[in-house]
Amino acid sequence: MANENFLQTLDEFSGATNKIIVTLNEKLDWIHEHHQRCKVAKTVGTTASVGGAAVIGGALLAAPFTGNELDKINMNKLDLTMIL
Repeated sequence: MANENFLQTLDEFSGATNKIIVTLNEKLDWIHEHHQRCKVAKTVGTTASVGGAAVIGGALLAAPFTGNELDKINMNKLDLTMIL
């Protein structure tokens, strides 16, 4: 009698354990999918940051060559005062 109760309890424990394992495997799959999405978002963010830095770097390098009308006017005034 005691042996039958033990086997029944063991079967119930085994069934509950299997349900827990299935649930944990589902959660693990979701975690892996979420991690993959996070890696993609990180890559996109890094790419945007590097692209923005490249644009700023290019703008800083090109700035001296763009000129400014105000600077040209000031240079003309400076040239006139040197001639006079």
